[in-house]
Amino acid sequence: MQYKAFIDEVDRQQWHEYARNFLDYSIYQTWSYQKVRAETEGQDVSRILIKDENDEIVMMSHVRIKHIVPLGLKIGYIQWGPLIFKTDGTCRCTVEALNELCQAYLEKRVNVLRVVPNMTNNSENQKYVEMLKASGFEQCQNVPPYHTIMVRLDVSEEALRKDLHKSWRRNLRRSERHGLKVFEGYDDIYYRVFMHLYKEMHARKKFVEHVDIHQIRRIQRDLPEAQKMNISLCVLDKEPIAALVWSAFGDAGMTILSATGDKGRQYLGSYLLRWELLEHLKENNFQYLDQGGIDPEHNPGGYTFKAGMGGEEQFHIGTFDTYTNSVAKNAFKIGEKIYQGMKIFDR
Repeated sequence: MQYKAFIDEVDRQQWHEYARNFLDYSIYQTWSYQKVRAETEGQDVSRILIKDENDEIVMMSHVRIKHIVPLGLKIGYIQWGPLIFKTDGTCRCTVEALNELCQAYLEKRVNVLRVVPNMTNNSENQKYVEMLKASGFEQCQNVPPYHTIMVRLDVSEEALRKDLHKSWRRNLRRSERHGLKVFEGYDDIYYRVFMHLYKEMHARKKFVEHVDIHQIRRIQRDLPEAQKMNISLCVLDKEPIAALVWSAFGDAGMTILSATGDKGRQYLGSYLLRWELLEHLKENNFQYLDQGGIDPEHNPGGYTFKAGMGGEEQFHIGTFDTYTNSVAKNAFKIGEKIYQGMKIFDR
């Protein structure tokens, strides 16, 4: 099979039209997400389509390029990509197509290409791991893979509720008795309410912030209407007490950010928000809810809450790197050790 790469030959509208045909499309491969990340972090962004001899797109991805001046390196970062799974369930990715991806960027545009696929670690997807390795990628052992809980939605509402842990189900019933209402929208006014609740929660918990809520706001403003994140607000007597930011692409919905105000804790608003999200996704024929990542060690409370909804813990297949040569590889490895924890390198 012959493949051809097309670099930076699509506009925003074309990108969306092509990408929505892929089941592994997510908020992280939207034009707006990668554009805003690149702009705010001083990076470039490139976009690639790989077509087969029948002119069909078999792979596509944003590639965010970071310049590490002290090391003399350019690093291409593919976040939750490349997209390879079509909505009809087929995948035409091959070693040769991955080779085309590498040839398009290595030496010509970057010294290091890092790929973090949107793919769970199971026996079927091990074939893709082997393809990555056959095309020159090495699995990065020092970057923990994405770890989350996936809730299946292809069951009855009764079964969904039954799968909730006993204490979670009890708290949901309590929240339902409080007369809470849930409103959903995507306008900036909804996000401003979320930010207010988030700051109230942060003042209470004083946790380390891993997500820039202001950057997410800029992404939301840039996203076209059809791709905007949804913001669900839980309201008690006209007062918002909890909020949930979420996105839905392909066959899965994903929680992005959440916030619970002081009254939200008292009236258990976060339980109602998550349950109504499950119902909404199910009604719209999504197959899964991705809980947006878990960290049992550093955030045991968040882990317990998400685990209470049932579902299955899953890991992604991990991070893979390939290099122009051994000099670039050694410099990158040394740089990672020096700058570990300083967010110099994308993970």
